[in-house]
Amino acid sequence: MAITDETWKQRYSTAVYLVVGLVGLVAGIVSLGGSQPQPLSALLLGFGSSLLAGAVTFLVLRAFLLDRDLTSDRRLARIEHLVENRRRTLLVARQDIGLTEIGGRVALSRRIDAVGYALDRFLDDVEDDLIKTLRGGADVRILLVAQDGPAGALVQTYSENPAFLERTERALAVLDRIHKLVPNGKLRVRWLDWVPSCAIYLVDCSDGPVLQVEIYPPAYNTSPGSRPVLIFRDGDQKDWYNFFVDQFERLWATGRDASRFAAITDMGTT
Repeated sequence: MAITDETWKQRYSTAVYLVVGLVGLVAGIVSLGGSQPQPLSALLLGFGSSLLAGAVTFLVLRAFLLDRDLTSDRRLARIEHLVENRRRTLLVARQDIGLTEIGGRVALSRRIDAVGYALDRFLDDVEDDLIKTLRGGADVRILLVAQDGPAGALVQTYSENPAFLERTERALAVLDRIHKLVPNGKLRVRWLDWVPSCAIYLVDCSDGPVLQVEIYPPAYNTSPGSRPVLIFRDGDQKDWYNFFVDQFERLWATGRDASRFAAITDMGTT
């Protein structure tokens, strides 16, 4: 049977009281005993000193031991808070969930923001849903690492194969198809002259936004999908949710329009 915190406190308190009482009793007996008779004043002084020593011992134990349960309560409350947030702010591996948390919401979203190296897998997975949501009037912003910029050159330098260029071209092909099918859609695309530390996907539906953050591994050539993912739903960790939204906005503000996407960007600008 598990011992509750309250039971533990009672037992601990009782043990401390018994120890202090026993020490005081022994000290009192010693002060009253002895082979030689002592004056009454000496007996009273010794007994009083024993009681004082017992009281000081009790206060010390209470200050440093008994009151620690308050600190423990605070720590337990903090742990419970973290555990509760862990339930709501999902931390998983990309290879385990893919885009499960946001993929099914794309077609129902009124706003979609995404930033990443190439976003080819994201665009491949949600192409049909993007077409549907754009036809419904949604605002879609796509931010990619520029092939012809310093960031693109850096990624290509540390890549073991030309996959980055191929992935970017695949993403561009998807965006071209989407634009041809929904020429008047609010689809905006920008190039980023920076290597982002994470991919960010934001989908905002009628039941609230969902934000997925995929942390890129420090070593560029790590196996695709081997990355930790943070998922924030509406109301979860508002400070961190706002932080990552603000990060996207900062990156978007520094983005530039490539000539290939001038028509798409101009068409979607409001």
